[in-house]
Amino acid sequence: MPRARLLIMSFSVLTGDPRVLRQIEMFKDDYELVTVGYGSAPAGVSEHVEVPGHLDSLRPSFRHLMVLYAARRYRRAYFGARRTRFVLDRVAPHSVDVIIANDVNAVPLALALRPRLGVHADLHEYAPRQREDERWWRMLVGPFQAWMVRRHVTLADSVTTVSPGLAAQYAAEYGVTARVVPNASPFRGDIEPSAVGSPVRLVHMGSAVRGRGIAEMVGAVIEAAAEAPGRLTLDLYLKGGDASYHRELGELVAAHPDAGVRICDPVPFAEIVPTLAGYDLGLIIYPPTNFNIVHALPNKLFEYVQARLGVIVGPGIDMREIVQEHGIGTAVEEATAERIRAALLALDPDQIAQWKAAADAHAQSLSAEVTSEPWREAISALVGSESSAASDPSERR
Repeated sequence: MPRARLLIMSFSVLTGDPRVLRQIEMFKDDYELVTVGYGSAPAGVSEHVEVPGHLDSLRPSFRHLMVLYAARRYRRAYFGARRTRFVLDRVAPHSVDVIIANDVNAVPLALALRPRLGVHADLHEYAPRQREDERWWRMLVGPFQAWMVRRHVTLADSVTTVSPGLAAQYAAEYGVTARVVPNASPFRGDIEPSAVGSPVRLVHMGSAVRGRGIAEMVGAVIEAAAEAPGRLTLDLYLKGGDASYHRELGELVAAHPDAGVRICDPVPFAEIVPTLAGYDLGLIIYPPTNFNIVHALPNKLFEYVQARLGVIVGPGIDMREIVQEHGIGTAVEEATAERIRAALLALDPDQIAQWKAAADAHAQSLSAEVTSEPWREAISALVGSESSAASDPSERR
């Protein structure tokens, strides 16, 4: 019996998208995998439709696109986009059994391709409020994103998203029932908690994004180092983001050479968790600039767990809840230098050791293998549903 054809679609560079790569890894042995996205074919797929990098979402220009958004001509903006037309020309309707549409901007296209058994939408953000802190985006793009959810995501056969807060909002605002699949990391059974260092070794990995409050976090560490010399060090691994902000952070660190703060070269993806395992505490402290940040569960939280670190997070609701539930660290109530400095000065080696032990105890339950199970269940339900397979897709939507 031939295997079902599963198409995984994402308007990202698939080989650099950890969430999409997790989906491919999960399904490559059980389905005939087809992928659609930017960049070359990922390992493990049978077929790949590479969307050319120059075919972004602009049609035919940013200004024209904003005019269409302002006029609420959303269908024309979406289905007239060059990348949408490209995929429609290369993937025939009814040519696959199931589509996993990654993020809201892939869902209308997935539905238009009419897979034989259904569409699963995996929503990486709360799309209507993704960049609500930027006025132009809130006024023009936000309503377009809301249209995609209201008119298309609601027609998907099943939905997942990345955190409980986002799932609750999709249900409250649009009646969409979404199960939660966080951006977890694969289980690392080869790593054990290291002894707490002296000084305590802090680490932060991420992009040099100005809105994430990295400078405030670094400033708090510098202040704590001045008040309690020799107690703490901080290594920053910054990749991508804002080049000017990266330079500013470098200047801040260079101005305080005795504070024990370093900016390190980024490490390859496969080396992230082993590199982190040499530290004691991972920091993730984002100012609550928009809804998605408040409810974020970033990759690095789960990487810290697999590296068996304690964590200091905050003030986001979903991060705080998962940290407190599993006893793997502490949360600050505000992303201010004062609150961060106070949390750092209150650190106790015995408490840190307990957090690291808790991370070890929960590493498997917080791993990708366990937390990604809703994906497997959703796709199995579609493929295994005789009633779905027998129905006419045009009547189901």
